[in-house]
Amino acid sequence: MALITCRECGKELSSKATSCPHCGAPAPREKSVVTYLFWGALVLGSLYWLAQPSEKPAIEAKKTTEDEAKTKRYEIARDIVETTRDMLRDPDSLKVHQMLMNSDASIICLDYSASNGFGGRNRERVVMVERDGVSRPGEWAKDCRGDLVDMTWAAQ
Repeated sequence: MALITCRECGKELSSKATSCPHCGAPAPREKSVVTYLFWGALVLGSLYWLAQPSEKPAIEAKKTTEDEAKTKRYEIARDIVETTRDMLRDPDSLKVHQMLMNSDASIICLDYSASNGFGGRNRERVVMVERDGVSRPGEWAKDCRGDLVDMTWAAQ
């Protein structure tokens, strides 16, 4: 049993007493290890939470990047259809059956038909693959499968 000082009157009282015998003020309680651990964990948890980067800007940036990529693919699809139409003898006869491209438009697959000079219809498949900055013809069966985006809607 130790003697402690009362916070109110300043006189000594027993550490086991529940209140000061002189003024009646409640005796200061001894803080347990559990109390210190609780407050320490609360402070560390708060600091950890505050230190975490916000995910909202990252989500907005990702959405903007995806929108920009979609816009780029749409513009490329429209340009390819217009270029193909300009090369035809009868531009109004162009019918795009399928147009596929990957996310960065380095692989473009176009399946189309158009009238030929004799009044018949020809169906063609064109594949362009860009690797290391060089465009080359590709093979439909090899390059036009997998994770490609269907851009046929943009060609209409």
